[in-house]
Amino acid sequence: MIRYDYFFRKQLPIQSAWSEEWDILLSSWDNSARVRKCYELATARRKLWLVHPEYQIAAERLPSEECFTIAGDEAEGIQALILGLEQTGLDFKTARIAVDITGMLRPHIALLTRFLQTKGCRRFDAIYAEPTSYNDRENTKFTSGDVIEVREVIGFEGHNRVSQDREVLIVAPGFDDVLLREIVSHKERAERVQIFGLPSLQPDMYQHNVLKALGVDTPLPEETRGVRHFASAFDPFAMATELSSIVSGYR
Repeated sequence: MIRYDYFFRKQLPIQSAWSEEWDILLSSWDNSARVRKCYELATARRKLWLVHPEYQIAAERLPSEECFTIAGDEAEGIQALILGLEQTGLDFKTARIAVDITGMLRPHIALLTRFLQTKGCRRFDAIYAEPTSYNDRENTKFTSGDVIEVREVIGFEGHNRVSQDREVLIVAPGFDDVLLREIVSHKERAERVQIFGLPSLQPDMYQHNVLKALGVDTPLPEETRGVRHFASAFDPFAMATELSSIVSGYR
């Protein structure tokens, strides 16, 4: 088990410019106020907006600053981004890099981290802007359209094989219940382990997550002993430590 919660983190003010300086800031455009605020407050020699076609944002609503479109799947898009940055002379081993993950798609966050490691980057700053609330509370929709497929993140497929071996699915129930139900259905035979964000970002968000996790297949309270876990929603290192503990236990 790895103690990720020892990693360094700090809060950044939203009332004034930040004292940190970076060589480059990567931020995904999702047309939200909190993403734009981070972009404005950050001090960097170069700032680059990443555009995800999955958001289907019209061209006239894209930012006027420098943009890079993440085309194709996560592997194709992130690989093209890394290659493009290398061609501009960015040295990943020495550059001070900031990545605002607030609007970034999760597969791209995972793959970007892996690519940075392979390029010799030993440290980068990840920024996340916490929301104060969601307009429709537990009924807020984060996904629209049909789910085309459920698959592993490219580059993180592991060595899974079709067999009768025990399989464990670790999920973090939350607002995006549409995608969660698709994943649970895809791995319906797997033993399910739940991690809830507690303490939550805001006092009422834990209740919202619990409400979204409820369904016709929700196990009874006495059936969840040992498979329901908790980790601070505002500390990603605490979540990573809890994941490490769970994986170590099942191994």
